[in-house]
Amino acid sequence: MNQKTEQIIGRFLAALLVLNLVVFFGSGDFVDENKTYGMAMFWATFFSWSLLLFWMTSLRYSKVTNKKVSYTIARLAVAYSFLQIPIWCIISKEFPPENFSLSEALLLTLGAVFGLFGPAAPLISSFLSRLSAANAEQHRQIKIKKSNKAG
Repeated sequence: MNQKTEQIIGRFLAALLVLNLVVFFGSGDFVDENKTYGMAMFWATFFSWSLLLFWMTSLRYSKVTNKKVSYTIARLAVAYSFLQIPIWCIISKEFPPENFSLSEALLLTLGAVFGLFGPAAPLISSFLSRLSAANAEQHRQIKIKKSNKAG
């Protein structure tokens, strides 16, 4: 895929997210009054965020790094963000989903966090690897300084 196509796809996904946010927040009280509409708008916004994050951090750089586990996590997160509302309905046994117990709410909150940030797993993994390497280098430098002072 050439760079121009990648830019077009990225801009389209960003515009889709912005459009969803404008409609979602622009709907005002209607989102609260019509729970099915509110749920659909939440799902569209959530899923478009997940797709955009997956595109920006995972798909575009899949050939650059070889982190298969983090790409699997990213794919699962996008799939979960697509299926999140049906999963909520199954757990609550209601449509639209509501009246969650405390444990169900905690589980669904963790799922929402996974769906929001999971698509960036390769980027997060890369950042943590670099941070760990920098920390190890810093500790190595401290040991060298201590050995030079002692010797």
